[in-house]
Amino acid sequence: MRASRTIRNDGTYAGKEIGEILVKKGEVGYVASIGTFLQQFYIYGVQFLESGNCVGMKRKELEPEVERDELVDLPLPEEGGP
Repeated sequence: MRASRTIRNDGTYAGKEIGEILVKKGEVGYVASIGTFLQQFYIYGVQFLESGNCVGMKRKELEPEVERDELVDLPLPEEGGP
């Protein structure tokens, strides 16, 4: 996943000052967990590679790193293998 905007600490990220940049726009990471907020919104725990921060992100704050039509399916194993 890629961050679609710069994310700053709103006071909920321990160990960082309020207003400090957690993730820069365009930084790449992977979804490490999925949770909910108020049992209504999905929050994606994204581990960002450059900063090393794991940040809760809303869907609108993320873009796919690889577009779906660019994904290549791996071949299935052949039946009756070794």
